Amino acid sequence: MKRNVEAAGRNISLARGPAFAQKLPRLNMTPRNFFRRTQALWTTMLLGTLTACTNIKNDSARKPTGGAPAADTTAGKKEGASGLDGELAGLHHQIAVRREYNEALHVLVADKEKELAAVLALDRSAGPTAREFDLRTSVNSKLSEVDREAKSWQETIDAHRAVLNKSANDPHHADLQSGIDLLSEERATLLRDRVSLFTISDKLKR
Repeated sequence: MKRNVEAAGRNISLARGPAFAQKLPRLNMTPRNFFRRTQALWTTMLLGTLTACTNIKNDSARKPTGGAPAADTTAGKKEGASGLDGELAGLHHQIAVRREYNEALHVLVADKEKELAAVLALDRSAGPTAREFDLRTSVNSKLSEVDREAKSWQETIDAHRAVLNKSANDPHHADLQSGIDLLSEERATLLRDRVSLFTISDKLKR
């Protein structure tokens, strides 16, 4: 029986051997094997194409930054050049801040005038009331603050005028003058409200 098994094994090997050997060349030439052999070549070609496209794109993106826009910006600076641009920006901000201060001060003065009327309507024969004392203290404190503001505002105006005197040929000379005038008007408004505060304080002394 052993001899029969070995003989059968040899027959099977002989039957499969030639057919299997004939298939080997065809397996080596499958599309997958062909793609693996040519993959390096295709990868190199693809990378070269992408690099060329990237360089063209970068060159196109760089062109606008080096030509006409720079020339236009330079031309704009030459046409509107002024040494007073920063001065005017600071002046306009100061005007806005002082106008806001004056608006708040005007409301405060109106409130203090109402408080004064209420205090004067009370019987003060026994001496100043607590309400009168508080009103006098708050008014005098505000008067001191306004005096400091008025001095500071005048110093600011004088500084702008010094710049104005040195910029007679500047194209924004007139604009600076107009701004100084507006700042002076705000200071005048401040001083008018100061007079009202002083009047309140004076009446409380009687």
